[in-house]
Amino acid sequence: MSVTETNIVFGTPETKPLRLSGSQPFTQQPGVYIMIGERTNVAGSPKFAKLVKEGKFEEAVSVARQQVENGANVIDICMDEGMIDGVAAMTRFLQLLASEPEVAKVPFMVDSSKWEVIQAGLKCLQGKGIVNSISLKEGEEKFRQNAATVEIRSGRSGDGLRRKGSSRDVRRENSHLRTRLPDSCG
Repeated sequence: MSVTETNIVFGTPETKPLRLSGSQPFTQQPGVYIMIGERTNVAGSPKFAKLVKEGKFEEAVSVARQQVENGANVIDICMDEGMIDGVAAMTRFLQLLASEPEVAKVPFMVDSSKWEVIQAGLKCLQGKGIVNSISLKEGEEKFRQNAATVEIRSGRSGDGLRRKGSSRDVRRENSHLRTRLPDSCG
């Protein structure tokens, strides 16, 4: 899993390692797989889902801690479940994880099919994480608007959104969106 970027000056593709961070930097090494801890996903872990549904977020942190202790480089966090307020659950859980040094050192993957949950998660990330489960079910224009917001929250300049328009247009759109977003977690 590496990121390919275009070298603007020479126009040639250049592969660069994936660089993420929690409270500590993480750079994927060539030829080495990333271990993603997926037990903090309510859809994939009945134990974690039960803890979250019961509001036992402090106990749910132990699930993430165990994943890091077992070698996870990234923690996948998903709160997409009909009986859970995804925005509130994502915010609360990420706030608790940020206060746990051994867990907070790894990057987090905010995993949701709901833009408002992704945004809530990105407001709480420290460092550079991953966004997972974005879809086009609301249409391409809505996707582009939401993706621009996600790019801003992840600290990108907007180059990742380049399509038919120029990167300058994307940066201008991002600048406009940046002024409309709150800066605090919570």
